[in-house]
Amino acid sequence: MSSVVVINPVKSGVKYKKAVKDRGPRLISVYAFNEELLEKRWPDHADGDDISLYARDAEGVLERLEPYRDDVRAVLSGNDSSVDLADHLAHALGLPGNCVELACARNHEDVMRRVAEQAGLRSKFARIAHKHAHKLQVQERLVSDIADEIADITGTDDLAVVGRGNISV
Repeated sequence: MSSVVVINPVKSGVKYKKAVKDRGPRLISVYAFNEELLEKRWPDHADGDDISLYARDAEGVLERLEPYRDDVRAVLSGNDSSVDLADHLAHALGLPGNCVELACARNHEDVMRRVAEQAGLRSKFARIAHKHAHKLQVQERLVSDIADEIADITGTDDLAVVGRGNISV
């Protein structure tokens, strides 16, 4: 029987359980939380699961998934914090998923920034700096053009022009 694995389908991830069940495959819910915490915060967390598995890391999940391994057709993340685990599981099971080498970057902004820079992509901060640098260049050209015109009119190069305020481009 075809199965879909959903990692941590609690809170907003509950909707994935319903979506899988509505489409027909067996739902294997994997809970990578402390079981005591699950029981305390979400006592009905396993409602609707065909199979409920509990493991904290990829190796543990793969071990518990072994009896169903050949039936698994997809691995979904039930929340943002489990994206990395879902990517690693999909890779280990030979299923479509995001690049494992970049999985960590999706949850860690500093890693994502480093990966983007290595790929030659500018971060939002670099784009903002570039935008303002462009405005400064325009302002500098405007001030320089004004200084040139005043020098032509007065016939002297002994002058100073100071630009103040913002310029909109």
